Amino acid sequence: MRFFITVCLVYMMLVGIVSQSVWAQAQAPKRSETSARAVVGGVFSPEAYRGKSAVLLFFWTTWCPYCREELKGLKDQQAALTTAGVELAIINVGESVGQVSRFVEKLGLSSPVYLDEDQSLADQYRVMGVPTFILIGKDGTELTRDNAFPLDYKKRIVS
Repeated sequence: MRFFITVCLVYMMLVGIVSQSVWAQAQAPKRSETSARAVVGGVFSPEAYRGKSAVLLFFWTTWCPYCREELKGLKDQQAALTTAGVELAIINVGESVGQVSRFVEKLGLSSPVYLDEDQSLADQYRVMGVPTFILIGKDGTELTRDNAFPLDYKKRIVS
């Protein structure tokens, strides 16, 4: 009898886990549906990089002190990223064009900065907080996700 109860409990747990996973996949948005506009002209679309180059997405806000530090580091890493064949997409989450453009001008960023005003791109990539770095391979798969610059990005894109 004890064995039967144990088997039933394990079965119920497995059914719960599988059904939760299936539900989460059904709720997940498709990655090709969302884009973000640039602060100055242009639009970022993850699909534009597929098959061409890896892309490092950096989600940030102007009010986040950690984001500011990471942005300064990105300025220093930009040439190395380009040399390694990695495009950089700096994506502001939920702020206005005026606020972001003043901040970008003050910081002197040369990389394109995109606006995710309605946070749809952040939702699509399941960004839980800022700063968030997501390295996407040429084939569109997520290679790494972290809250700090991925120092091992070169190893990850060579696969």
